[in-house]
Amino acid sequence: MPRNERDAWNQRYREGSHGGSGPDPFLIKSCEEFIQPLFPAGGTALDVAGGAGRHAVYLAERAWRVTLADISELGIERARDLAKRHGVTIDFLIGDARSMDFVRERFDLVMVCFYL
Repeated sequence: MPRNERDAWNQRYREGSHGGSGPDPFLIKSCEEFIQPLFPAGGTALDVAGGAGRHAVYLAERAWRVTLADISELGIERARDLAKRHGVTIDFLIGDARSMDFVRERFDLVMVCFYL
């Protein structure tokens, strides 16, 4: 039994229950409809609880400078591998989103997909 939230998420990644194979269709549609028209050259994005990185990679492939924050070291490890396979650069933060200080940097876009 996991002792805390980090252990619980690491266990989920070990078991292979999370990771996904590509960006969620809702994100794709939202980007095409709302985000791309406002930021045609990309911008800075924060992916809160970004897990294995499928959404962060999607944005990074579209010229966004992305920071992915997640509580799970295993999730971040998978996100790093995915970014490398796709040839994109992403900044990674390991920590609990409930207590992280995101105010130090400004972001054009903050996304939270499936956090809770």
